[in-house]
Amino acid sequence: MSFEIEQEYYVPPDVLFNTFTDAHTLTRLSRGSLAEALIILSHSSALPNFSACHLSDLRVGGKFSLFSGSIYGEYVEIEKPQKLVQKWKFRDWRDADYSQVSFEFIKVQENHTLLKLKHENIPLTNKFNEGL
Repeated sequence: MSFEIEQEYYVPPDVLFNTFTDAHTLTRLSRGSLAEALIILSHSSALPNFSACHLSDLRVGGKFSLFSGSIYGEYVEIEKPQKLVQKWKFRDWRDADYSQVSFEFIKVQENHTLLKLKHENIPLTNKFNEGL
């Protein structure tokens, strides 16, 4: 399963890009506790070698977490501030199931950005065979 959405924001592309990559901003947006997320990440067997210092380790192969560890994954492609591609995993998905989320930040005008988001390869069931 996949979907695409577009949304305009009245901020420059770099500000919007940073919103999706800054650890403290991600924590606020996903209504998580930074301390709780860091504890989850530092003890997660699904994220080996992931330092508790990084809720968002912005580099190709770097890890991230959202919603207090319910969603986690890694950065696949980074073209700051135009493009961001992430591999996502929800906590209740099968071990082999990952989706891919692509963000394109397109400058429309000064302080005006079009965000194109594409979420692909979303599994239809979780590890309990329940539909999503």
